[in-house]
Amino acid sequence: MNKKYFVSLILIFVFFRSYSQYHYGVKFGINSNTQRYSSDLNVFNNTLGYMNAYYIGLASEYNFSSRFGLAGELLYEIKGTHYNKTEIYPGFTHKLSYLALPVILDYIVVKSLVLQGGVEAGYLLKTQDNLKDINGFLDDIDQFNRLEFSGIVGLKYNLPANVYLSIRYLHGITPFNNIEVRNEDGISAKVAKSFNKTYQLSVGYNIR
Repeated sequence: MNKKYFVSLILIFVFFRSYSQYHYGVKFGINSNTQRYSSDLNVFNNTLGYMNAYYIGLASEYNFSSRFGLAGELLYEIKGTHYNKTEIYPGFTHKLSYLALPVILDYIVVKSLVLQGGVEAGYLLKTQDNLKDINGFLDDIDQFNRLEFSGIVGLKYNLPANVYLSIRYLHGITPFNNIEVRNEDGISAKVAKSFNKTYQLSVGYNIR
């Protein structure tokens, strides 16, 4: 069912893009991402650092008034975290690759400056780490939620020649992973949740 929801969102993106009033183009940028556990496992949060990666994709937008517009994007994103060195493991990175569809409401402050807010749906394509002696857990995609939703806030600055810059913060609304927290007797007591937190800096170019 999650796949059907995500395919529906992609079709909506393609449908809106077909209207001649829309501008569309390409964009690429850098993700600075970390992961955070819910309160049941927050003792481990100080072992998690930021990991830098990239994203790239297509973008379209339509201004339906002098103040408001709607933007949709189709992106390939890499999120993840850096596990700091501990007594048990050396430092290593864990990557999650997503096909992502942000849908964003624009508020045009002035012609060049735009406030943005919205939601992103991400479908997990692959997970991998660069440490191979942890029983394969972080490489097993079945251990993770395939569909993730994040809230978005950001700024966009329009430059000459159809170029723009943007900066965003994405906060996971739904967890990408659920971890069982067990009692000392080994019986599962609670389920802790893991969320992505992402800062994005990008450059875009409107082809039309």
